[in-house]
Amino acid sequence: MKYKVTSKDSSENMNFIMAFQSKISNASKKSMKMEMDSKISVFNQLIQMNAHYTDGYYYLNTDNKQKQKIKMNLKQLKEQLKNTTGQTQLSINNYTNLKLSQKDGRQILSYDLTKKGREEYIGIFMSQLGSLTGNTSNQNPSNTVKITSFSGTKILNENDLPVRETLKLVMESKNGQPGKISISMDTVYKNPGKRVKVTLPSDLSSYQEVSASQNK
Repeated sequence: MKYKVTSKDSSENMNFIMAFQSKISNASKKSMKMEMDSKISVFNQLIQMNAHYTDGYYYLNTDNKQKQKIKMNLKQLKEQLKNTTGQTQLSINNYTNLKLSQKDGRQILSYDLTKKGREEYIGIFMSQLGSLTGNTSNQNPSNTVKITSFSGTKILNENDLPVRETLKLVMESKNGQPGKISISMDTVYKNPGKRVKVTLPSDLSSYQEVSASQNK
């Protein structure tokens, strides 16, 4: 998955790009295992992280310097991945303008978000941006920011499983302040529906255990 954000205003531009590769076996089960490699480029710095999940623990290796493990159930893991990757599954009621077409033997589903769905997505994105930049706020971002452009597509295989998903949107200020945030996301699913083998590092026992609050 590749995730690119460009923020522009009258004084400066900010870009950050995230690229993730992940494997998950036994998804949503207690025996679930995961491996994920990620590269994040923000403020002209490159951060590399390797994350794993097994036996109720989330393991994080940052730039091969800091190795931590956090006790985490599946619900907490889902929230962690949402904040890390920007991916989220909104309620079906938040989608609108669903259109199905065909190309090269595959089905293409295009969609938009309702007003409520857009507001929910803004909240998720701004929370993720705050965790990456260190800028957090208790203010509801949907009161000051709006989505002015949105398009999403999913390409499905013959079994109606997604093989690729793209998303593009633009956010702007509600009160007329200059600047905008452009977001593009491109996710490719390899061999959907097939069994996946997850490889865990041999040194997980050396990771230092911390609480979720310490990791923020």
